Amino acid sequence: MLNHTLDQITELRLHGMKDALIEQLEQPALFLEMSFEERFSFLIEKEALERKNRRIKYLLLNARLKYRDAYLNDVDYHSSRGLDKKLIQSLSQNNWLEQFHNLIITGPTGTRKTWLANALANHAVISGYSAHYIRISTLMAELALKRAEGNYLK
Repeated sequence: MLNHTLDQITELRLHGMKDALIEQLEQPALFLEMSFEERFSFLIEKEALERKNRRIKYLLLNARLKYRDAYLNDVDYHSSRGLDKKLIQSLSQNNWLEQFHNLIITGPTGTRKTWLANALANHAVISGYSAHYIRISTLMAELALKRAEGNYLK
């Protein structure tokens, strides 16, 4: 009976729920005092977390980030970089994303613009948004190609 249930859970692609059920079966002492509702809630929470993590992984892969380990917490605000800490904190609130704005980062060579762009994109993805990192030269070339193909507006 249990194998049939596990097979059905797998067929339904409820991988987080399956892992949580196996955890409950392997460690029954941890779950003995929980009610049915609490145990069921545990299964649902694990499935929701698994799906959220899978979505973030998918979005990060599609974002094509150069620096996947770039995080806003690691931003260097030394005066030579000319970064405004309040501006970065404001951008981390994702209001610009909610308003459907794009972000273009400019500055001199070597100021870690690419890293900052990747940190912002990483933060956006973790917050549930999709992101796509692209260098302006590549973007312009792709736009020219699409225009020549007649797909410019797409």
